[in-house]
Amino acid sequence: MSNYFQKEILKYILILVKNISGLYIYELMDFLGISYSNKYIIDKGWIGRVIENYIIKKKFKGKICDLNFLNLELKTISLNYFNIPNNEVLLMSFKLCNFFKINFINLFFKIKKILWLPIIGKKNTFFLYRIVGNYFITILNKKNMCILFYELENIFNYILEKKIILNNYLSKNFKIQFIFLNKNKKHFFNLNNYYVRLYFNKNFLKNILLNRLY
Repeated sequence: MSNYFQKEILKYILILVKNISGLYIYELMDFLGISYSNKYIIDKGWIGRVIENYIIKKKFKGKICDLNFLNLELKTISLNYFNIPNNEVLLMSFKLCNFFKINFINLFFKIKKILWLPIIGKKNTFFLYRIVGNYFITILNKKNMCILFYELENIFNYILEKKIILNNYLSKNFKIQFIFLNKNKKHFFNLNNYYVRLYFNKNFLKNILLNRLY
């Protein structure tokens, strides 16, 4: 795909995203024709998937695809009214036994360019009454991607070497949550017993909001 064609598609996508900014979530759901009782809205990641599907259906008439062909990742970020993150942002999930199969360099290239869509409201505000904010885009340079990669690699090397797992690890840019798959064996270090959720932590999110990682 030519650079010109990519730029034109991106312009159109940004227009679509701009059209839903300022809407309450319940208004967004009405706009997209989604029932409040739909079971999938319980999942925290549903808003991003709904918006991505909305973009794809508008531009690509329902074809099965995502925004990867633009080297663009869509992420929602929960912010309070003072532009401070309410929560971490989930990056990926995997079984700990699959850690060595993951190519984090490819992962970080995937998130090199992120289209962020703020969802604004207090942390305890019911999600239907939160507001869709104005989008912004961040681009990670090679230096920042290398820093993230080595930080993550060092964390997991330490965990696998010491064979000590806590419920949560918090580093400069990441939060790593471990979930025991077999509670009866949680005192035995076995890679198959753990499920990992990898998040960008609030410190990382504050930095991008301050334009430090552009």
